[in-house]
Amino acid sequence: MPAVEPQSIAPPVEGFILKYGGENNSVDANTLINSLLHMTTVMQEIGKFLDPEQAVKINIKANAPGSFHVEFEVLRALVVNLWHHYGGMAQAGATVLTILNQLIQLKKNLKGKQPKEITYADDSVTIVNEDGESLTVEQPVYALYNENPVIDKALSKHFETLDEDKAVSGFELLTPEKKPVLVLPREQFYALSSEVEPAGERAQTIMAPEVSVSISKLLWDQRKKWDFIYNGNKISAKITDAFFNDKIDKSIVRFAKGDRMVVNLKIIQVWDEEYHAWINKTYEVIEVLRFFRAPTQEEFDFGKTSGESSI
Repeated sequence: MPAVEPQSIAPPVEGFILKYGGENNSVDANTLINSLLHMTTVMQEIGKFLDPEQAVKINIKANAPGSFHVEFEVLRALVVNLWHHYGGMAQAGATVLTILNQLIQLKKNLKGKQPKEITYADDSVTIVNEDGESLTVEQPVYALYNENPVIDKALSKHFETLDEDKAVSGFELLTPEKKPVLVLPREQFYALSSEVEPAGERAQTIMAPEVSVSISKLLWDQRKKWDFIYNGNKISAKITDAFFNDKIDKSIVRFAKGDRMVVNLKIIQVWDEEYHAWINKTYEVIEVLRFFRAPTQEEFDFGKTSGESSI
């Protein structure tokens, strides 16, 4: 059993509360469903980490004007099984909350990058990120985060969901007594939505010039990923073409779902030892050459093709 002792949390709890900040005591249904789906994934991984035979139970409760509360209850069997190891019901329940808090703090500190420096001392680990900022967490929690990519991906999707809903002003972890353990303003959602870069993986960059992609989801925020259909597969990719983004900002061109674009695409692949094959990891549209409206297929060009008119 991993030794993860609660540090700053010691209320007599068997669970905790997620708080979604906003003007109304309600949350968009799609936002709530997607958020809970990803948070449940994280909680399931924590449950497996603590006791592979148990799971977590979720109760949902809306209250308090200006927020929406979701109460997570740790399944009683899990708490009972942890009773002797953690010294009682209160400590066991607090441990689950402590682990979740430290996982999110780790993600916040690393900002999608690998640590610049790692120092082990007794049962703790001090992580220094690329900006020189340090964070100390329990060794088993760091091992859980570092060795289980499911957790980082689920947390990324959770905060991406919140970032896309402008009505959500913040996110908090609370004890059942509504004592804040973690408080995150909306401004931090975007950074937390980035998945951590792989460590120690064989990777390669593939350039796919002048490929055709169809738009399935578009976002006007340059930081966000668009969804495309590429070679029959749905992919998500940021558009980093400054010329193209400037046209969008100035409303010179507009797009809709189903429009087709011809782009230069960068693909990052990682080597999968199990299948002995390169697997596409991330996509980036580095240049938009032209696009065709659906269904008329009228062609527009950005002036980057010789002999053709520009906008």
